[in-house]
Amino acid sequence: MKFKQGNKFEGEDMIFDEDKQNDCANFGDIEFYLNGDNNWKDVKLNGKFNKIPKEWIIDNIENLCDIHNNLRKPISSSVRIIGNYPYYGSTGIQDKLSEYSIEGRHLLIGEDGANWSLNGKDTSFIVNGKFNVNNHAHIITSEEILLDLINLQLNTTNLDYYVTGGVIRKLTKANLLSINLIKYDKLEQSKIACVLTSQQDYIDELQTQKANKIKEKQYFTQEELSGRLRIRLTNISIDYCLSNK
Repeated sequence: MKFKQGNKFEGEDMIFDEDKQNDCANFGDIEFYLNGDNNWKDVKLNGKFNKIPKEWIIDNIENLCDIHNNLRKPISSSVRIIGNYPYYGSTGIQDKLSEYSIEGRHLLIGEDGANWSLNGKDTSFIVNGKFNVNNHAHIITSEEILLDLINLQLNTTNLDYYVTGGVIRKLTKANLLSINLIKYDKLEQSKIACVLTSQQDYIDELQTQKANKIKEKQYFTQEELSGRLRIRLTNISIDYCLSNK
C-alpha cells in the first residue's frame, strides 16, 4: 500500500507491504502534509506544555471514556477452574478460566503492578472476545475516541505524573479519569490509527520472525557443534559456502 505525501512534504514516498491486509484499504491512498506555522495552539498535556493543531481538542478520560471496573472479577488461584477464556491482569493474561464475565473489545490499563513510564511495554493493551479481568486493571471503552488511538496515546505518554504511592505504586481510578487525551475528527482518528497500527503490526511480525530465527540458530548451534546433527557433504563445496557469506 502506498501513502502519498503532500506538496510541502519532501522526500520519497513511503511504501508499506502491499500483501498485508488491513483497514487502511478502506481509505485508499493517504496523503501527508506539514501542518502550517499558524495552525498551532499551546496546551498543557499531562503535566507538560505542548503545541497541537488548533482544531484538536484536549479532554480527560472522564469525559471521553467509560470505565467498567464493575465487571472485574478477582478469583484466587485456589478456586479457579481452568478453561479457554483469558483471565487478564495489569500486564496481560494471568490464567485461562472455564467461564467469562466480559465480552467485546475493551482497553485495559494496570491499576497496580504495571509499568507506566515511557520505557514500559504495553502500559495499556486492547483485548477482544470473551474474557475476565482481575481487580488489578482498569477496563475502558469509548464512543468518542477509537480504542486504538487511546492505546497509542497511553503507551507513548509517561503516566508517572498520575501514579501515587511509594513501595506499592498505583494508578487510582480518580487519577485515571484525570489523564488527558487528544481528540481528533473521527475520520482523522481512523486514518491515524490505520497508519500507526499497521506499522506496529508489521514491526511485531518482524520481531516474531527474528525471535524464531534466534531460536532456530540456537538449536542448530547446539546440535551441529555437538555432532548430533551432521551436514551431508555431497554436492556442496567450500567455495560455494564462502562465496555466499
